[in-house]
Amino acid sequence: MRAIRPTDSVITGAGCVTAIGRDLAASHAAIAAGETGIRTLDDAAAGSGMERAAVIDAPHLRIDVPDEMEPQIKFLNGAGGLAVEACTEAITQAGLMEAPYEDTMRGLYLSQMDSYDWSCPEFHNAGRSLGDPDDAWDDLAMNKAANRKVKPFFMLESLKNNAFSFLATWYGLRGANTSVAGFSGPTWTCFDMAARSLARGSLDAAIVLGAARPTSGVARAEMQAQGVEPVAGDGAAAVSYTHLRAHET
Repeated sequence: MRAIRPTDSVITGAGCVTAIGRDLAASHAAIAAGETGIRTLDDAAAGSGMERAAVIDAPHLRIDVPDEMEPQIKFLNGAGGLAVEACTEAITQAGLMEAPYEDTMRGLYLSQMDSYDWSCPEFHNAGRSLGDPDDAWDDLAMNKAANRKVKPFFMLESLKNNAFSFLATWYGLRGANTSVAGFSGPTWTCFDMAARSLARGSLDAAIVLGAARPTSGVARAEMQAQGVEPVAGDGAAAVSYTHLRAHET
């Protein structure tokens, strides 16, 4: 094993939101007690293999935010709300706001996905107005219904940079950064980019944050079709990093 270098990253804080706990300590305690967040849902047929998941119920953002951030909450989707909670816990643990780092030397690397967007609820009213969904819909009638029923700002909540902008503004995370859509694989890329930014001195501190709600009925149906075995679960986790030379000072 090589010797530790001044440019190596060290963890200074962590945050977590799961179906069994709203913070890291509560989640750990629930796991130690043998609890599970997996439950039977009522939006899938019994025996379909899609009726169980670890869902985090709304409201997805349960912490207080500064008054100036309140108007921005409406643009956060569910995963975005979970991301804000996990990030806040990690930043608080790390004491990042009290650390002597410039805003431009604090970065945020966010990986986010919310499967509730996949069911396209904004289009449901237009579809219902067309009658029996088993019948073929006329293209012109579909366009007319969409023009009448679908609001033009329907995509705002689905934008992945909403949570990123929210957190970057609140906590002054204005350094090297990245926001990606997805979870699991893309999150590992965020870890790598954050570590490299710290090592080369582009940042003094970095937050790596992943948040996902893969438990919608549409998402569970797709997972079943693809043979994905693990039960889907909502959650968010954040880790605060700095490099040793910054940590020691």
